[in-house]
Amino acid sequence: MNIHPPPFTPIQYIPPTSKPTILTTPITHLLITAHEPLPRGGNHWTIYIPNASTPTNTPPNTNPNANTTTEFTSIQIDMTPSYTTPPPNPGMKGSKGILVISTVPYIFPPRATKSFWVDIRCGYTVGDFVELLVEEGREKKLESPDGRYSPTQGASQLQHFPLSGNDICFLPDDTLIKAFQASPVIYDRGLERIVRVSEKLVIKGGRRTQPGEACILRVIAEAGERNEAYRIRMPRVYRITKVELDEYSGEWKCLILMDYIAGKTVEECWESLTPDKRTDVINQVASMMNTLQSIPVPQADQDMPGPMGHPRTPAHGGVFSLARVGPFASIRQLQEWFNGNRGILNECHKFHSQKLVLTHQKVLPRNLTLDEEGKVWLTNWSDSGLYPKGLTMWQLNRWSGLV
Repeated sequence: MNIHPPPFTPIQYIPPTSKPTILTTPITHLLITAHEPLPRGGNHWTIYIPNASTPTNTPPNTNPNANTTTEFTSIQIDMTPSYTTPPPNPGMKGSKGILVISTVPYIFPPRATKSFWVDIRCGYTVGDFVELLVEEGREKKLESPDGRYSPTQGASQLQHFPLSGNDICFLPDDTLIKAFQASPVIYDRGLERIVRVSEKLVIKGGRRTQPGEACILRVIAEAGERNEAYRIRMPRVYRITKVELDEYSGEWKCLILMDYIAGKTVEECWESLTPDKRTDVINQVASMMNTLQSIPVPQADQDMPGPMGHPRTPAHGGVFSLARVGPFASIRQLQEWFNGNRGILNECHKFHSQKLVLTHQKVLPRNLTLDEEGKVWLTNWSDSGLYPKGLTMWQLNRWSGLV
């Protein structure tokens, strides 16, 4: 007689009939709790979602039930090994984990050893949190090797955004600076960091975040408002603050408040795109490059190559990654620098003066975001500026391999 085990169910609600009630329960904060140490080291971590009547100032390392007659309940999100379904990686020990979601008559179990609160932005429910956990099949990848398991993946994505619901036009600069220091980081490459401060906004900062980036984005946005033909899908700049000299590089840096662009980078999703969609992405990028170079350059900047705005800063990115170069006072200075460094650049042709055009200078898959509608957005303008069209094409060909 062949007995087949039941199919693996990665998420279970206890009791099953409570699922609708659990999923619609609002979340104001989470309690991340470590239980007693495991025999092989580490801790078993569990998430508790207290009911709305739980005081937010309840100490996380004490049990409120022990000192009050108020009935506290919570929804527990826990992991337990399946014991029957092996992990997807043959080299791993243990078994796939099951996400167990249930209602319990307490918040702090007796075996809890450490806890801390995580505030959640308004409007979220348990269903939203579970959706984060299972996004892209993530629940199918949760495993319990060696008895160590945790459902805390995704908790950080529900962190409160400090500027949610605020009118950004009237926020003082100090508030933006504090938000940059305290908000969830979504991008960090050492010299540049981006944090998400609300559902629709981010703040970009770091030693390589300079006023010229905000300046060129504003020039392009204003051109698009005057003429629909000049519109480019890119982040919109709302505020720039904390403009100061960097003590290490001696260059200007700042914080920029701009749009959050939702989607996946082309670098992340390229392998999953169909040939037709790949062609469409390439055509969209080429169209944006042509549009960018057709936007009229402000009169005051027509003979000033390099990053836009004032104060002027050295050129960055592409061919200028080899050394600190500039600021250039004229196209002629740029021409002299380029022709004097042809040996280093491995370039046999001389550069001849051309009119300046707006350029991005870092058209790479990681800086192209594909939204839900299949539209490509051009992000990360940190190396942008005014450069001759011929030099821009040379850089794309030599550095990006996109031409």
